[in-house]
Amino acid sequence: MLGDCGMALLDPRNVTDWLILYAIGAAGEEQPMSERLEQVIALMYEGM
Repeated sequence: MLGDCGMALLDPRNVTDWLILYAIGAAGEEQPMSERLEQVIALMYEGM
């Protein structure tokens, strides 16, 4: 879909793209995608 719109495809080797792919892939679980994203970002910046 992204390619059809002229946008770059998601690349799992890119950190930000991986985060989106992870949240989408885990969306089937009980936890909402936005909460999963927030948790990962909080863990990344926890020590700062």
